[in-house]
Amino acid sequence: MTRIVNAFSRVSPRPLRNTFSTALRSVSELEVIAYCIETDDGIQAWGESVETPAITGDTNVAIQNALAKEIPMALIGTEFHSARATWNSAISPLDVVASAKAAVDLALYDLEAQLAEVSMNTLLGCKVESVATDVTVPIASLSEIESLVSIRLAEGFSSYKVKLGMEDLTLSLEKLLLIRSLIGNDSGLRVDANQAWSVEHSIEFLQSSSDLNIEYLEQPIISANKRGLAIISKASDTKIMADESCFTMGDMNELIDLGSADLVNLKVLKSGGITPLLEIAQRAEQAGMGISIGSMMEGDRGVTVASILAGALAPTLVHDLDAAWWAKESTIKYSDGRVWLL
Repeated sequence: MTRIVNAFSRVSPRPLRNTFSTALRSVSELEVIAYCIETDDGIQAWGESVETPAITGDTNVAIQNALAKEIPMALIGTEFHSARATWNSAISPLDVVASAKAAVDLALYDLEAQLAEVSMNTLLGCKVESVATDVTVPIASLSEIESLVSIRLAEGFSSYKVKLGMEDLTLSLEKLLLIRSLIGNDSGLRVDANQAWSVEHSIEFLQSSSDLNIEYLEQPIISANKRGLAIISKASDTKIMADESCFTMGDMNELIDLGSADLVNLKVLKSGGITPLLEIAQRAEQAGMGISIGSMMEGDRGVTVASILAGALAPTLVHDLDAAWWAKESTIKYSDGRVWLL
């Protein structure tokens, strides 16, 4: 039986090609925390995490403290049976930040795949070679929009997630009208306000943008106001996506009970790992809620796993997996609006 005998982390910088700006944060470089678990038969298995204090509240200090202290105490010396079993027994009970738990869970699934001598694709049930992804248009001035969109068009993207903040509604609509004119009517157009708006502003936006063919409006209001999200959802035919409002199974159940959203954006770091993400996804599907897989601005390992999950859970949808495209250097291939898994 395989036993876990050691664990350690490494931190490396990951500069972005441009500043990634949303209503919550602006970032031009990340610190990717890689986490390794070692077994008594010489296997090294890897996971990773990044800090997202504006989104999850998890800082580098909190993540690295958990990876250096509580998590090794729970892991080292344990017999490994499966990623799910180890996460449920050793990691889930720990009172540490979700982003640290996610790093460990990625490593546990890597270990399971290595022991079974299969790829992560096979382990997670992904049977496709690529999945479609949108590309983000960050918060920008009206004068910057055409250049930003032109770059993305030239690289083959056909679905655009536009980040908007709290600004004059007329200006937001002017930006979206320009983007729609540049990308054409056949390309997807999505809007993400990252909690910047009020219920009233969100409804006014949806009423004023009905002729723009927006696929969905993502997380327009503060995450805790799930009742407000339900009001917005019932006020418009445009689909509403929850993101920051859904971290846990409890959040998922509340969204379902209130009828707050048509879709949910699931992320490994937000959920605390692959294991809890799969459980939340199953609950959403049972309730008839659409799921999309996204990622934070993170490293290639995290984006790859998110893409594999997208291919396993909803292979025909357009997901939110452009994070590695933003990196100055990446091993992940993007072409024709898709992220390639092989």
